[in-house]
Amino acid sequence: MKKFLELLDSLGIVYDIRDGAVVVLDRLAIDELGDIEQISIPENTDFEFGLICNESNVEIQLPENLKVAYILDLVNANVTRLPSNLTIYDDCSVLLDACQFENVSYRDDCGKWERTIFAFWANDDFLIAAGCFAGTYSEFATAVDKKYDGNKAVEYKRNARDCISELAEKLGKTDPFKNQ
Repeated sequence: MKKFLELLDSLGIVYDIRDGAVVVLDRLAIDELGDIEQISIPENTDFEFGLICNESNVEIQLPENLKVAYILDLVNANVTRLPSNLTIYDDCSVLLDACQFENVSYRDDCGKWERTIFAFWANDDFLIAAGCFAGTYSEFATAVDKKYDGNKAVEYKRNARDCISELAEKLGKTDPFKNQ
């Protein structure tokens, strides 16, 4: 934890220690950090204003019990696995290269903007991310129904269900769509 706190201090990032956990009170954006090649974020760290590790060659070790608000951006980051007990707060955008994460399932060319959507495990549930949206399948389906109609809506929701089913198999969890 000491090295991580020294890094925060050197970057002028405000943080607090609560019940032995680091609570980062500013957005932490990790890009090229000079001689730093690796960052180990301590367990139970809470990023109250986001964690951005995109476009970085720095090896990032994400901890168990990671909590993130607003934005978790791991696009082109040196990370291949999300923590198994990740917590994201409401309205947190989750951005990553889905194909590089071993515990994520994805579909390309979905929806009106042909974006990649992906399923991941956080908040003790399967979540779907599409663009800046991240939420449960039910929340995703509601958002899709507001924006799309007909076959496009059906196809978009089917892609999300398929991602969740595939991820459930990868993680050895019960598929919520298995008997539907």
